[in-house]
Amino acid sequence: MKLAMLRVEQEPELVLVAGDGRAYRVSRLIEPAVAAGVLPRPPASRLRVRDIFHAPDPWRAVAWLAERVGDDDVAPYASSATICVPDPGGELFCAGRNYAEHVRELDNPVPGRPLIFMKPRASLIASGEPIPRPRESGRVDYEGELALVIGRAVSGDVSRDQARGAVFAVTLLNDVTDREVQQRAKQAGQPWFRAKGRRGFAPIGPALVPVTGDTDLRGFRYRSELNGRVVQNGDPGLWIWDAAELVRELAATTGLRAGDVIATGTPAGVGPLHAGDRVAVICDAIGRLENPVADA
Repeated sequence: MKLAMLRVEQEPELVLVAGDGRAYRVSRLIEPAVAAGVLPRPPASRLRVRDIFHAPDPWRAVAWLAERVGDDDVAPYASSATICVPDPGGELFCAGRNYAEHVRELDNPVPGRPLIFMKPRASLIASGEPIPRPRESGRVDYEGELALVIGRAVSGDVSRDQARGAVFAVTLLNDVTDREVQQRAKQAGQPWFRAKGRRGFAPIGPALVPVTGDTDLRGFRYRSELNGRVVQNGDPGLWIWDAAELVRELAATTGLRAGDVIATGTPAGVGPLHAGDRVAVICDAIGRLENPVADA
């Protein structure tokens, strides 16, 4: 089962999406889940994705809900316009320069350890929402990525097994970047916040796919398309730093909490976006994250 957020009866709510594409509403299960100790009482009458990450065990919570949904819970899942941000509620970390070919295409050196930056939560938008391209920007690029969603807190010096076991799910993310502003920041030795952190510069989704520590992430190969043409091919097997190393790096520095997201870096093939374009990041196992581009 995938986790997604749909706007049902004008209100966003958590749904579980089965392999056949059917989406199941789970809000009727709130009271039984609270009584069973699977979920804490949520602050609203409808479950959200972020509520799963307040559970004592997010893996158990999803399995418990999936076992109890039925035909009466089926919700429409046909229109991308109904998809909302599947927001886990945590911080958004990003790994830069994690594909060797992408490092070369931008003529950058390979860092000696994972290069980590952050995007603000205000940059998150859902599949179907327009990416606002600032009119004053000389070049704004797409960067299709696979993202890791953390399911349990980890901090300090953790083992690879502990780090990998903290990954609850994967999803897709487009690390939209004002390339001209980033280049100026790099030359001045300044952070990339203005280039990476604009509102709408982090499309995410359309769903979260739960994984375990034994899941081979190479099964989540993905591609980016610009106006229907494939422009990037992402393969987790080609990461310079794998999922365990990225989690270990962040555990040792800031620490990670349930609901935090780590975008794992983009492959070669980045390129500019223009008003009227449609950009998509696609993984057969996750879905299609597609956004139009519009002048801000």
